[in-house]
Amino acid sequence: MSLRVWAVAGGMMLMWCLQAHSDDGPGASASDYIEQGTDITFTASVKEPACQIEVPASVDFGEPKVITVSERGVERDFSIILKKCTQRIPKPKLIFAGNLISDDGMYLKNKNGTEEYATGVGIRLYYRGNNVSLKEGLTLSSPLSPDVTTTLPFRARLGKEGSGEVTAGKVEASVTLSMTYY
Repeated sequence: MSLRVWAVAGGMMLMWCLQAHSDDGPGASASDYIEQGTDITFTASVKEPACQIEVPASVDFGEPKVITVSERGVERDFSIILKKCTQRIPKPKLIFAGNLISDDGMYLKNKNGTEEYATGVGIRLYYRGNNVSLKEGLTLSSPLSPDVTTTLPFRARLGKEGSGEVTAGKVEASVTLSMTYY
């Protein structure tokens, strides 16, 4: 008769096994088998890193003249603030989404559909002097650290976009901002 002993240890299930062989003597049979098993449950709560994102409620360009918007545009500075991150984020990326992003992804189109909206205009976003591709998003070069506030300086430029002439009217454009972590 041979005896094999297995136990639960280190996440493996081991079994006790008693097998009879024909040369084990009288009374031994192949049905003499003992097995004992138990379950181990592993648990965890894996959490996504998170940061609070603060943005201005709006960026106001005032009431510029058509000629100003057509020729040189109007610029306004604003900041996006990332704070109270729950953990270190090595490669944060800002994602922009919305139905007013231009086909090439380089500016926001103005609302349209009624005569009250200006035409031929758009809003470009710049980060550290570079035009942000709204379709590609913006990967930040520095990681975010827990409990450190990071202020990202942006500039918005209202100006002529497309081939049409700039006409007078309201300018309203919005974009949804989110952040991914990888």
